[in-house]
Amino acid sequence: MRLRIGSELGAAAALALALFLAGCGGGGGDTPGPGGGGSGGGDTTAPTITSASVNPATVGFYGGSVTISARVTDNQSVAAVWADITKAGGAPVRVNLALTTAPTYQVTWTVPSNAAGTSSAVYTVRISARDAANNTAVSGPLTVTAEANDAPPPPPSF
Repeated sequence: MRLRIGSELGAAAALALALFLAGCGGGGGDTPGPGGGGSGGGDTTAPTITSASVNPATVGFYGGSVTISARVTDNQSVAAVWADITKAGGAPVRVNLALTTAPTYQVTWTVPSNAAGTSSAVYTVRISARDAANNTAVSGPLTVTAEANDAPPPPPSF
């Protein structure tokens, strides 16, 4: 007896063969680790930001340089660290922090002059970090203040 492709018996044999081969798929794949489950989901842990600071926290009305720094660690690797600096009512300015001495990242930022201001200019600084798996962390707010130019100069000393 010959099986023809179009016959009912041929179709049934082909289906049986396909089901048999589908059931032979390997085994011995991912061995569950402690706690069950396979090795799976990838990095879901965000970086940790500690010791975030702005130094000095206050500059004169003429502006000046401040150092923004933080210690950033991650269970895998840190991909980027930056600070968003926002003056009340203004758009944020983003500056990238560079790795200086692991795990410390820092940048020097120039606070603009507040010579025309009659009140202090306060900037909010938030440091953010991203790891290679795109997990992100953001520090609490820090501030830097440019004093107002409303104080008279000190009297001359003799």
